[in-house]
Amino acid sequence: MRPFDASGRELASNVAIEVTTPGFDAVPESRGGSIEGARPSGNSDYSHALTLLLERLARRNIVLTKVRLASAQTVKMSPEERILRMRTQ
Repeated sequence: MRPFDASGRELASNVAIEVTTPGFDAVPESRGGSIEGARPSGNSDYSHALTLLLERLARRNIVLTKVRLASAQTVKMSPEERILRMRTQ
């Protein structure tokens, strides 16, 4: 899916929503390519979309229980090694 900002503009960023038990996973695809290079830029609104996603979750008091990194650098790590450790309140 592609999110929309507050003005109704569709953002150039893909976010996959996967239903899980007991909730869901939101998986924003990372930004790729370059602005002026041979590879065209993909998901150019990635940062904006990720910020909106986190803001909207917070407004609904949805608590993140786990953040797992998926990148070219982390692909060789185990799923547990890719989890960001978060401070609890």
